[in-house]
Amino acid sequence: MTQIILVLKHQYILMASDRRLTSLDEKKGIGKVLTDEECKLVALCDHSAISFTGLACLDGMPTHIWIASILKKYLCMDGFVASDIIRHEASVALKKIKVSNKIKHCTFLVTGYQEMKNGDIFPYCIRISNAYSSNDGSYLREASEQFTIIPYVLPKNEDSIIAVIGQPLDRSQSRRLEKNLGKVEKHGNSAVATLRLLKDEIIVSSNMKMTVGKKILGLCITKKSVELSRHREHSFLVGGLPINSEMSMFTYFEEGYNNMIQYGPTYVCGNSASTDLTVKNTESTISVSMRVL
Repeated sequence: MTQIILVLKHQYILMASDRRLTSLDEKKGIGKVLTDEECKLVALCDHSAISFTGLACLDGMPTHIWIASILKKYLCMDGFVASDIIRHEASVALKKIKVSNKIKHCTFLVTGYQEMKNGDIFPYCIRISNAYSSNDGSYLREASEQFTIIPYVLPKNEDSIIAVIGQPLDRSQSRRLEKNLGKVEKHGNSAVATLRLLKDEIIVSSNMKMTVGKKILGLCITKKSVELSRHREHSFLVGGLPINSEMSMFTYFEEGYNNMIQYGPTYVCGNSASTDLTVKNTESTISVSMRVL
């Protein structure tokens, strides 16, 4: 079970995910590591992002590629519209999978900034899942055949919202993350510092749970970048740190890793979609490679 942590703030949104993919032996109840290189984040243009946990494949495709492919089919460029598309298409795809409902749980998390009619921009996240009861929100032993949507909006009088899908944070991790986020807010509210907190907690989870990996992909969407994107002809996604408030950015963490190479999220915006994004930096050049979907 992967771990994805989201921090929703008024000035920026951060999402971090491990890259481990495991299989589950239903009878033995144990998992096997298949890869530590699976992408679980999808950038929607430069203003939204989508993550997932649960089923690794839908309609015969890795789930991150499935997300990008269906949104491309609908020429999607909006997070709220994407949520409706994913809910409907995932329900259809799920019926084609001939395995027990005990291992068909799947949760998507859509986040970003949305523009209101008066021109204001607000941060939101939307959970799309077949894993929770629509009555009391409890975790279902057997996955539902239908996906439900639960939206969250950050109120103006609150500093942040923390959301976790997949492997939960234990109580001590949750308290530590909330405490450390408070410290970051007192010292300038740095997006880089916050992203490192998320990375650290995923590493802690990895040390306790074999289903959570140590290779981590992070994504930052800033409010300013979304405001500026209104005046851009194309959307931008930039790799590496430090975070530039005028651009949506991604970064890759791996212990002992040469950060001159950055692995990025799968990407979709309208009729454009790509995956396997790799950015290589040298002293004199920057090269970018990707696979077009």
